[in-house]
Amino acid sequence: MPARSRALLAAQIGLVLAAFRPTLTEWAPLAWNTPRLGYVLLVPVLALILALTAERCAPATGHVNASPRAPLPLAAAAACLAVGVLLGRFTLALAGLPLAVVGLVSTWGGASAVRRHAWALVMLAFMVPLPQPLVDRIQPWAAAASGRTALWMLAPLDPDCSWIGSTLHYRGWELLVSEACAGSGTTLILMVLSVFLGGLFRLRPAAAMGLVALALPASLLVNSARIALTGVILDRFGPSAVDGVPHELLGQALVIGASGLIAFGVARLAPSRGRSVS
Repeated sequence: MPARSRALLAAQIGLVLAAFRPTLTEWAPLAWNTPRLGYVLLVPVLALILALTAERCAPATGHVNASPRAPLPLAAAAACLAVGVLLGRFTLALAGLPLAVVGLVSTWGGASAVRRHAWALVMLAFMVPLPQPLVDRIQPWAAAASGRTALWMLAPLDPDCSWIGSTLHYRGWELLVSEACAGSGTTLILMVLSVFLGGLFRLRPAAAMGLVALALPASLLVNSARIALTGVILDRFGPSAVDGVPHELLGQALVIGASGLIAFGVARLAPSRGRSVS
């Protein structure tokens, strides 16, 4: 890339970062302090890994778009940022950042670069949290589905167990289930993992869509198993066994187990590579 083009690219990147700096300044502490959003802090790192992997696997053509232009994604990014700031809609303003990255990639690399980095660009979209009104609609359904499935798991141990609101009634105990244990956060975490593994192993589009779709039943299974196991542990060992560190360890263990299911799906869906025999 000529020196003039490098300088122009650096200037465009600087302008994008400067424009989104206030939004990113709000995004980082919000994600850090909100348990269900903690995963978004890893999204830029995972997107960078996918981008570097795509560059490493791409043939070295040496072609660079030497006559940059302002593509539609950059205009859409500016519109999202402006409207989001004017209306005070944080998620709308932040949604402009992935669009801006798409615009930069398209401007300097063309359609081929967008296709090559499609996985990384899709991953970057997960930086944007779901709007709170949408979360408020999804959350009750996710909690109810997890609770009903947990009851099905616990029915052989206690036929009279019940789920009322967000509380599990099991063997005389009442277990208030928080959003982190029965909500949509696990689904988003597993979707991010699915996209990352799909991009890392270069899955075919149909296989990738199937893998991402697997995140929904996997998260339902994780949330339900967490509720059911917490109820059993509460009954066997008392409240101290389901609070603090033991509770967090149980949740992490189940998420790791669901990650194993996703990894198994990748192993089944990834294209096989033949081995040469000497």
